[in-house]
Amino acid sequence: MSTWSFWGSYPSYPVYYDYGSTIVYDTQYIYVEEEPIATREQYALEAIALANEGRKILQSRPPTQGNGNPDDWLPLGVFVLTDTQSGEGDIYLQLAVDKQGLLAGTYYNASSGTSLPVWGKVDPESQRAAWLIGESSGTVMETGIYNLSQEAASVLVHYGTQRDETWMLVRLPEDEVTSPGV
Repeated sequence: MSTWSFWGSYPSYPVYYDYGSTIVYDTQYIYVEEEPIATREQYALEAIALANEGRKILQSRPPTQGNGNPDDWLPLGVFVLTDTQSGEGDIYLQLAVDKQGLLAGTYYNASSGTSLPVWGKVDPESQRAAWLIGESSGTVMETGIYNLSQEAASVLVHYGTQRDETWMLVRLPEDEVTSPGV
């Protein structure tokens, strides 16, 4: 991704988002490297705005087959969203990013058989990636774009501005991607 024009003059070194270590949140503030950067509400609103910006752009020009150049999209992989406590998960995310930093993909819930589109965007300055699922604009997931190149990474799930939880995204090996909705 660092060779794509999307990054422009922003730093090309990867930024790893590790919720609970490099990014810590208490009852009121979010800290990055021990520096307070925003209230929890402000931080959630930023993620919600970023994801919704991506959704609006993608809805105006959806990334469907035959629409645009396939070389403009980089598949990031298929991930299972797991609870940090149990390690269990039945939610799958297939994600890709384009040269403008838009995130798109598919959400699949194996328990319910539900499949929905994923919409989002990457902020090139912070490398923060935020996305939402379906038409919902209240629940947003976020992590660093570099995290999505790893085998496992933490993801912060915002349930509006009032509550958030840390989950894990675990990459599935390509030969194990067999779920019908993924």
